[in-house]
Amino acid sequence: GRSLLIVALMQWLLLGASSAWAAAPGLWIDNGSIPAGSAELLQFSDALSRLAERLRPSVVQVGLLENRDVDLELPKEHPQLPEERPRIGSGFIIHPDGYLITNQHVLGRSGQIEVELFGGEKALATVVGRDARTDLALLKVDLPRPLTALPLGDSDVLKVGELVLAIGNPFGLDYSVTMGVVSRKGRALGAVGPYDEFIQTDAAINPGNSGGPLLNLRGEVVGINTATVPNRRVGFAIPINLAKTFLPELKEYGKIRWGFLGVSIQELTATLAQALGVEGTKGVLVN
Repeated sequence: GRSLLIVALMQWLLLGASSAWAAAPGLWIDNGSIPAGSAELLQFSDALSRLAERLRPSVVQVGLLENRDVDLELPKEHPQLPEERPRIGSGFIIHPDGYLITNQHVLGRSGQIEVELFGGEKALATVVGRDARTDLALLKVDLPRPLTALPLGDSDVLKVGELVLAIGNPFGLDYSVTMGVVSRKGRALGAVGPYDEFIQTDAAINPGNSGGPLLNLRGEVVGINTATVPNRRVGFAIPINLAKTFLPELKEYGKIRWGFLGVSIQELTATLAQALGVEGTKGVLVN
C-alpha cells in the first residue's frame, strides 16, 4: 500500500509541475516571429545545413593500425605540420570505385591503414601512390558497392573572400564542419618552392583535419587541408588543381616522377675564358 501511495504522489507532483510550467506565462517564449530581413539568412542557414549533410558521407577518417616511429620525409621548406591525434587524419572519396585522397604526412611510414566511412563502417586501404614533396597520397578501399564521391572544382577561379567549408576530424572529433572565407591565394610558406601556392583560410583547421576537403558552396573540392598555424585561426590547403596535375601519375606509377634540368651555368670570367681559349668575357658558361 505504501508503494502505491508513493507512486501516486510522484505522478501528482509531475502532473502538478507540468501544469505549473504551462501556467507560468512570461518566463520564456517558445516560438518567435522572424525579424524583418532575416528570412534570407534563415534560407542561407538551411542551405548550408543541407549542403553539409550531403557532403559529409564522402569524408572519411584515416587511421593507422600500427604506430611505428614515423619519418615524414618532408623537405625543409614545408610549413610546420600539426601533431595528429593518435595517428588520426582525414580524407575524402574522389571516385565511386573507392579512390580517396589524403595527406602523405598523415600516413608516414606506418603499416596498415584503416579508413572509417561515415556511419562507422571500416575498411583497410591500400596506398596507390604517395609523394612527400606535394604531401599528397592516393588510397583505395575495395567495397562491394559504389561510394559517394565529391566533385573536384577549379581552384584557379576561387576568389579571396569566397565562403568555404572545411570538413574533417579535428582532434579525432569525427565529421566536423567549419566555415570561413578564402583569406589569400598563392600563399608561400617558408622557402619559395613547390609550396608557394597554398590557399589560406580562416575556416577552423586543426590537428586531425589534415587530408580533408576544403569546399566551395557548390559542394566542389577546391583544396586539401594540410597545415595550420598553431593556436591561430589560420589554415592552409593545397589547391585542388595542383592535385589534379599529379593524381593520374600517382595512380599509374605510384609516385610522381619529378623531372630535373641536368645543366648548370656560371659567369664567364677572364680566367675561364683564357682556359677555354675564347676571346672576351661576354656570355655564360653552360655545364
